[in-house]
Amino acid sequence: MMPSPDTFLPLRQVKQLLVAVCLMLPSLLIPTGNSHEWGDDYAQYIHQGINISRGIAQTDCGYIFHPDNAMLGPHAYPPGFPLMLAGVFELYGNYTSDFVFFMFLLTLMTAVLAYLYFRQFFSHLTALALMLFLFYNPWVMNFRNEVMADIPFTLLLLLFLLLWPFCKKWWHFLLAGLLAGFTISVKEVGWALCIAAMHSIFIQRVNAPFDGIKSKGKWVRGLVFLLSTLAVWYIIEIWLFHIPRPYDENFVSLHILRNVMDNLDYYPKVLQTFFYNDSGEFNFIPTFFAPLAFAFVVMGLYRSFVKGLGLKEWLVMIYFAVLVIYPYHSSGFRFLLPIAPVLMIYMAEGLKAFQPLQKWSLVYKFYLFIVLVGLQYSLSYSQILYYSDKVRSGPQEPLAVQMFEFMKQGLPENSRVVFAKPRALALYTPFSALALHPNSSPHLTDSLLRSYDIHYALLCSDLVDNALRDYLMLYPQRVQKIRTNAKFELYEIIKIDPIQN
Repeated sequence: MMPSPDTFLPLRQVKQLLVAVCLMLPSLLIPTGNSHEWGDDYAQYIHQGINISRGIAQTDCGYIFHPDNAMLGPHAYPPGFPLMLAGVFELYGNYTSDFVFFMFLLTLMTAVLAYLYFRQFFSHLTALALMLFLFYNPWVMNFRNEVMADIPFTLLLLLFLLLWPFCKKWWHFLLAGLLAGFTISVKEVGWALCIAAMHSIFIQRVNAPFDGIKSKGKWVRGLVFLLSTLAVWYIIEIWLFHIPRPYDENFVSLHILRNVMDNLDYYPKVLQTFFYNDSGEFNFIPTFFAPLAFAFVVMGLYRSFVKGLGLKEWLVMIYFAVLVIYPYHSSGFRFLLPIAPVLMIYMAEGLKAFQPLQKWSLVYKFYLFIVLVGLQYSLSYSQILYYSDKVRSGPQEPLAVQMFEFMKQGLPENSRVVFAKPRALALYTPFSALALHPNSSPHLTDSLLRSYDIHYALLCSDLVDNALRDYLMLYPQRVQKIRTNAKFELYEIIKIDPIQN
């Protein structure tokens, strides 16, 4: 006799899940364009994916890494996301539209997992409202166009958060460790998840932090989880792909306290900005809503921490601890996206404590929420649709393609180029490229160009590259302009004997 489907998952919950999927499916039809801007993180990920497909080393991407400019990007990113992109490249080739559609699918899957995660805490309608609010946010709709590791990392993080409460036996923790290890191979900040999970095994109450240490069973679970996590991380990053430590240089800072203070000011503002969308004549809605939403997040955080320390509480603490010491202040909401579902839970918890419109049914509250959010997002969506068929200012615009084609046909194949976006240049041309530190002096630039044997310099009017411009102004006798168009200037660097001034 076949078991009833309700034995595995109640039919009502299956229907509710299908509703969530159906409500997210239209997001696949919302275009955000098929070209990239000049931010070239995506180029490194795609290039590493192509290298995996071709059996080439992960660091052989044409990006000339300079330790003094390490904040631009590491030698190579962790290989988890490039492994995913390698499959897309094998099937479809190096086409931006296919990589972007893959990101659309990952976003859809992430939204559905977020709904399931919200469902562990709230009713069906509340979980739907949180999912729609987060994943139909115009920032998320635009960010899907970026081939970046943040969305797949968020997906894996949510999967881990969903499965963790069901880990009871030692082999459950083994499987959780395998998942955590792969999550780390997508983004290094995944170590925060590993540390948070270890803390949640042993410490669940602030007033009794050492009780778990006395439990033999917890030690077995913790060690199984930690060893399996380390094994997967080591096999993927060190044994298979030989990834150098990707972010160590970025943490070498003499201004740690200043970084902490700057980030403590920066990220609360970024979170409030996410809640604020330009709504035109309806701007009064986000003007009131953004600070209220942030206040509800803080209120929910407090209420949750008072009740006890679970995985999500440890994750928020440790993840934010990493963010506040990381000396990079231009990420926007991207670094907050992985824990955004947890922050949405805290927002809903804070709102529940406030209990507005107590006499209204949940259905009426849901409809009111959808209307208010729809009005808030309306202008941003009209802009998304307007720019969807336009080529962005970046490596795929006609002037950039024109210059890259000239370089591919007119420069020697082993040429080295100094350019503000070296990884984009290395993806779309066969040349290796170096980027200068923004504060590099002309004298230091001259030394770098010689030591790295740079042959050409490329300027783009859309990009700020003051270090290179200052060098060209101070040493005009050491360069020769060989090609220009409306946005680009290509110079050949004249080789000068090192002892000559």
